[in-house]
Amino acid sequence: MHSRLVVVSWWSNCLALTCLSHLLEHVTTRPIYVIQAGKSPEGCQRFRSLLPAGVTELVYPADAPAEHSRVIRHVALDHFAGEEGVWFFDHDVFVQTDCDAWLQTTDEWLAASEVCLCIRQAPSRVAITAPAFWISPSRLPASLANFDPIPFRIRDESRRPDLFRNSGELQMPIKDTLVDVWEHLLPAGRAAYYTMQNTNDDSCPPLPFPPHIHLGGLFLLAGPVMPPAFHDWMVATVDRFTAFYENSPWRDAEDPVLLDRLAEFRKVCYG
Repeated sequence: MHSRLVVVSWWSNCLALTCLSHLLEHVTTRPIYVIQAGKSPEGCQRFRSLLPAGVTELVYPADAPAEHSRVIRHVALDHFAGEEGVWFFDHDVFVQTDCDAWLQTTDEWLAASEVCLCIRQAPSRVAITAPAFWISPSRLPASLANFDPIPFRIRDESRRPDLFRNSGELQMPIKDTLVDVWEHLLPAGRAAYYTMQNTNDDSCPPLPFPPHIHLGGLFLLAGPVMPPAFHDWMVATVDRFTAFYENSPWRDAEDPVLLDRLAEFRKVCYG
């Protein structure tokens, strides 16, 4: 098994370019792909003009729903149907050290198993796709081809967050992306965890996920100012993104609407 690596670049060009630069530095043994969603045509082209050598772009229809579940389904079951394994990395995950040994060891463990889906160990939240997850398109039962959260809604602000803003309604789905698939696979022993630290547990791959930075929180900028109860989280998120963009060599390639939203939130936080 030689799993491919895919980064889903949603809205922000700078995040995915940073993610890819770190992957290219620390992964030397397998192909890396990226797919764009949630951007204007101009934004897609700016990103494309800066795409580093060694990364292949997968095309996603501009008029298709840009919800995460639909994008990863398109990659797994359209672009890579029949492949043994695909790793999906969040676009705001920046690996810090060599990943080759982890990828090779994990591939060997997965190849010897019947696992179809591998996620982060003991997720503390409903979302199971962060910071990365692995899926086997060739092993996945056809009956589990729906990755959508429950309930599922197609949103204009997912496809074009520069033109539409979400309502700010903090409403968690009953089941998030891929959770329903996970729950069906787990009793049959076809779902597994990878670890974030060393372990002697034979039920999961032996090496922990490589050290990384996970920025998180971009969705804040796709909505309105948060209510007072979330003020501290909003300030912390704004601070992280402000520091990120101050040091980004690709800032000029970013969606100007995204940067305007960050400035708007920063003004609310600090006046």
